[in-house]
Amino acid sequence: MSVQPTIAILGGGVAGMSCALWLKNLGFKPIILEKNTCLGGQLTTLSTINLWVLGFSQHTSQQLADIYSQHIQSTDISVYYSCQLLEIQQNRLGFQMVIQKNTLSPETLSIKALIIATGARPLGYEVIENIEGFTPELISNRVFFSPTDHLKQLPHLSAKTIAILGGGDNAHYTAKDIAATADKIHLIMRSSATAQTLIRDDISTLIQQNKIIEHAHATITRIYPVQNKIALKLTQSGGLNQTLFVDKIFIRCGFTANTEFLKNSELLTHVATDKHYILTDKVKRTNIPGIYAIGDVTNSDDPSVVNALAEGALAARDVSQHLN
Repeated sequence: MSVQPTIAILGGGVAGMSCALWLKNLGFKPIILEKNTCLGGQLTTLSTINLWVLGFSQHTSQQLADIYSQHIQSTDISVYYSCQLLEIQQNRLGFQMVIQKNTLSPETLSIKALIIATGARPLGYEVIENIEGFTPELISNRVFFSPTDHLKQLPHLSAKTIAILGGGDNAHYTAKDIAATADKIHLIMRSSATAQTLIRDDISTLIQQNKIIEHAHATITRIYPVQNKIALKLTQSGGLNQTLFVDKIFIRCGFTANTEFLKNSELLTHVATDKHYILTDKVKRTNIPGIYAIGDVTNSDDPSVVNALAEGALAARDVSQHLN
């Protein structure tokens, strides 16, 4: 009986799980290396209904994560939790990688291919940490980073002044969600609005109703506490300067790929990236033979569950065609 080639998948989000399932069905031995204690990636942090996945119209993203995770657990696909990649080297048979699970001693694995599926994360702390006057104490229960964390804050926003940083879809949806509760909303954008037309039209209506004040081409040059408020000093195009006094700040400045780990391995430092996102061809190969990248870690324009599912399948099929 032939030995099943081992394929390592770095990341247990939707893309990683999809790829693992396809690889399993194509006759391989996939191993998922997940840094957290559960599968699901970003979906595990989102409690809102996900309207974009065909056939699951009443499911939250967290519920989708549970469904996908249970599917993987119903197979004999190996999952290493609390796991990190320490080193990887290429050899004539594929790759040799060193991993560490929890605080256990490092373990060496021989694999035929590596699939990078480490996803992306919301930009947050790094958006404000270098602004003059910032201190970590300023954040406590007043600055929020997750795309939907404003929903839990809704009962506490009555008669409050809110700042939302960002000009994309998430910033606009946040502004719309809290418009009926908050006293005043400042939508602060580094450039101009980039949200989709439908939600942008809703926000434009709220701006006309004076429920939202928009600050385009604005930069926060200073942030500091004033009594029980946060002061934001803004500089806008044309030399306009003003200071806003707000109760809470919701940061919605987009996402960045989880690729910091690439610098920890000599081989992976040669993986081609653009603005932290990994570059691939149409079947998800990177510039290093035998190393693939799938899901949000490669996709700054269209991150979604359905794209992640499809890209996992694409990579698995290409691996099958080249290793079988």
